[in-house]
Amino acid sequence: MLRAFYFFELARRYGDIAMPTRMLTIEEANTIGKTSFDEVIGFIVAECDACAADGNLPNTYVGEPGNETGRITRGFALALKSKALLYAASELHNPSMDVERWKRSAKAALDLIETGLYSLDPADKSNNITSPEVVLLRMNSDDNTFELRNFPIRFTEGRRTTAATGTFPTQELVDAFQTKNGYPVTLGVNGWQCDDPQFNAQTPYANRDLRFARTILANGSQFKGSMIETYVGGSDYASIAEGGSPTGYFLRKYIQESTDLNPNTPVSNKHHWIVYRYAETLLTYAESMVEAFGDPDYTDETYPYSARWAINQVRANVGMPDITVTGKTDFIAALRNEWRVEFAFEDHRFWDVPSAASTAWRLPARGASIRSVGKSANSGHGPTGCISIRSPSRNSTKIRISLRKIRAGNGPQAKQYEKNQTTYYDYENSKIHAVIPVNDRYRSCGRVRRLPGKYGGYAGRNPAETRYGRPKYVCR
Repeated sequence: MLRAFYFFELARRYGDIAMPTRMLTIEEANTIGKTSFDEVIGFIVAECDACAADGNLPNTYVGEPGNETGRITRGFALALKSKALLYAASELHNPSMDVERWKRSAKAALDLIETGLYSLDPADKSNNITSPEVVLLRMNSDDNTFELRNFPIRFTEGRRTTAATGTFPTQELVDAFQTKNGYPVTLGVNGWQCDDPQFNAQTPYANRDLRFARTILANGSQFKGSMIETYVGGSDYASIAEGGSPTGYFLRKYIQESTDLNPNTPVSNKHHWIVYRYAETLLTYAESMVEAFGDPDYTDETYPYSARWAINQVRANVGMPDITVTGKTDFIAALRNEWRVEFAFEDHRFWDVPSAASTAWRLPARGASIRSVGKSANSGHGPTGCISIRSPSRNSTKIRISLRKIRAGNGPQAKQYEKNQTTYYDYENSKIHAVIPVNDRYRSCGRVRRLPGKYGGYAGRNPAETRYGRPKYVCR
């Protein structure tokens, strides 16, 4: 089963791959050819079927000797089959969009649904080894490195002096989270835009989809018994050179809040990375059904649940209203956004972004800039159209929040990047001279990371591909 899993990880990155199934001699290893992607998927499906057969793998290790949570189960064999067939059905490997491939993908997802082994969990699944939704996770020992890299700056006890190793949500990801009433929210050059009558531009992060607060720390978020302050001069504001956020947001998902970086009272925690959970099965079924039959409400004797039923199961689990759009195109757009917010920072977005021609690969990454309004020290800062909101600062002053567009720095590399129309971060700080490119993998994932190297690193070409096409640049 592990062999099938690792072959899948290779195939989804590179397509046709070398696929040895036995120990090779040196000569064989140097001359082995590639196996086509379709053949690899066929092999993976056969392996999954064999492993999922009765008695070959347990449904759970609870009650088994040692209660070895984290080992491969029958459920994961069915899950991997479903995932492999989804990729095989997607446009990159199915350019004709053969509906029979989509039907196979839907049936594989349905097989896992009908086992009844898993259920959606309204609680946070991150680091939760007992969640009934988690099919497989990778367990780790106690550590605080993840928090050192990603905590809001004030909680790092001065130990993080660069943002180079951190993960920072972008404004694009923030905008993907609807209000709790199902209305989209965007921050544009003219300020916040939302048709929800309950939306308050003074508190733009309040009353959002529950998943927002589980994924992102924004200005005003509650964390470690206090309120996050990312506005200029706030407790969590700092330049990139000092370890601050280049986007105005911090990561929340997977963060263990009780971790303490104080050298006198250090606290470390375990981090368990999710490999697969049941919500993915439901969204796979939704996507496969609508692609196979073209109707979000289609059902028959073989497929008793509709694509709409599946996506709305996921949304209802977090208290979000149903998706009601009727057309295939609009439904798929809603579905892709659901993939994005449900699985943010769980290694999905890169593979789910449509083709390289999509604007998702070409639009510049953005953040939010929050400054005080009415104070001489800050007057004139921020572009035209930024809006005033109520600050949670100690002085309760009004603040200005606006789009932060990240510009190129100086130097030969920067000019070359500009020529190539690549987007990257410099931040408005004359002390920072390194160019920090945003490579497409991290931008599309809704996060920004600084790459290593004299000029912040180069996001070079790589054969890795998404389900829907090949990105122009990805991280090496």
